[in-house]
Order: sequence, then structure tokens, then C-alpha cells
Amino acid sequence: MPTVKTHQSAGVTTHFSIDSAERVAWCNIETEGLGLYKGKKNIHAISISTQRADHWFPCFWLPWGGDKTYKVTLVDKRPFKVGGEPKIFLTAAVDGCSVFVEGTEEEPTVYHANAMGQNPSGFDLNTQRYAVRVDRSMLMRDRLLAIPEPKRGTGSGLRVAEGGDYMIDFLQALPPQEEQRLKDEAAQWLRKKKIQPGQGTAQGANGAVRDMGIQVEAHQGTVFGVKKNKRWSFYYQRRVSMKYSTPKSGRTDLSKTKNWNTYSMWLSAEVVKFWPTGGNEVPRITPLPNWPG
Repeated sequence: MPTVKTHQSAGVTTHFSIDSAERVAWCNIETEGLGLYKGKKNIHAISISTQRADHWFPCFWLPWGGDKTYKVTLVDKRPFKVGGEPKIFLTAAVDGCSVFVEGTEEEPTVYHANAMGQNPSGFDLNTQRYAVRVDRSMLMRDRLLAIPEPKRGTGSGLRVAEGGDYMIDFLQALPPQEEQRLKDEAAQWLRKKKIQPGQGTAQGANGAVRDMGIQVEAHQGTVFGVKKNKRWSFYYQRRVSMKYSTPKSGRTDLSKTKNWNTYSMWLSAEVVKFWPTGGNEVPRITPLPNWPG
């Protein structure tokens, strides 16, 4: 975790900015999942470190925090540009957070906002999931607008990648045609790997019946930036975790779930540019929203 500076207004913490001396980290692309993604199929991970290692490359890295907003301006202030200038921006995987970008294309400012601890309208999480998600997305926008604009100029407008963009089930049930498309894409990947997924159903020890075919498991997003010809552009990737099962070796009674192995694999469903063009523009409101206070 880099050193951060705390910013307040009216006695309330509005956001945290990355210390200018620690904006640049070192990254490496791993050929398998790490941490929560360890053991998952069809996924690459990024290792992040403050220390340089052979074959690692410099990048701008923005962390996240529960119910917090983190900010970084993509300016490399290292006295010696070891490894060259960073041309990649990365932040943590997102599953409801909002990532905002504004400023000039040469030196944009990026914010990673989270509102996981907030339930602004008091909705029941079990029955009003989509309404809660809308409220949280709007709360993150309001908080962002309480942060002053970048000192380096406005440049391109403020745009956001939020849950409803990179998670197709964020504000609606997964459309049946999209669910089938994802299952077909997963089946194609499995065929290439010569893996025969299960079909039909099997019964668990508690009597519950489970579909052993390919299933959509979870939705997430990845947000990244790329610098080309001295200008930055930002993208979000819609990622989907798929679940599939194969029979355990030597097992013949496939009516029981205990005789199956279950795995998770990831698909890249879509990559979309959202800054400096595309995506959702967020107007800078005057006067600012009544937050904090």
C-alpha cells in the first residue's frame, strides 16, 4: 500500500491521494490467478510491488478501500525514470466500485470510489438489491463531485466506469440470450482444451439437486489505462466467471455431486473505451452537492 494523504472538508474525510513519490509501482503479468483467483482457469493476474525486479515494468497503481475514494494524477515524479515512463495504469478488480477519470489526456486524474458500507435509502438488501446499487452508485458520484477539479486543468470531461457498465447483472437480471452466449463461449474454450464438461443434474448430500452443466457464476470488471503517443485512454473489461464440472476419476455413479470435480474459469466478455471519449459523462455540478456536511 503506497503512502497516502488524507483530504478533508468541513471536518469530514472526502478522499485519499497517493503520495507523489509513490505513484509508480512495478508490475508483472502472471500466467495464473493469484489470491482469490488462485486455481481459476483461463485467467492472468498482475503482481504489484514497490520493489523493482527483473522483467517487471513500471505502472501507475491505484489501490482501493472499503467506503473510501482514492485519487492519483498520472505524473511520474521519480527523480530517475528507471525502467522508462509508465504507460499502463492499473487498479484493483471492481465488482460495484466506480472509477472516474478527468483532466488532460497527457496527465489525467483517476479516482477509485467505493460505497460498500453505505445503504443511503435504508433498503432491504435482500429484496431491493438493484435499488441499493443505484443509490450507492449515485452516492459515489456525489462524493466525487465534492472533490475539487485537478489543478492541472480540466481537459477532457469527467467520465465514469461503474457497476452497471462492467457487470451486466448489476441493475437487472442476466438476459437469457446473454447467459446462453456466455455458456457457448465457455463450451468453445473447454473444447479447445479437450475438456468435456458435465451435463444433467446430480444430488448433493443434503438432497439438493444441482445442475452439472456450464453455469454463469459471477460478474466483475477490470479498469485499466494505456498511454500511447503521450496521451492516455481508459477502458473497462467486463469479466464473467463460469462454473463447470467433470467426473472424478474412476467414479461411475454420476447422480451424486460427490463424484464430480467443479472448477471456475473466466471469460473476457467485452472491452470498452470510456475515456476521454465514450462511457458516461458526469457533469461537474455547481454548486457542489451537500456532501460532506
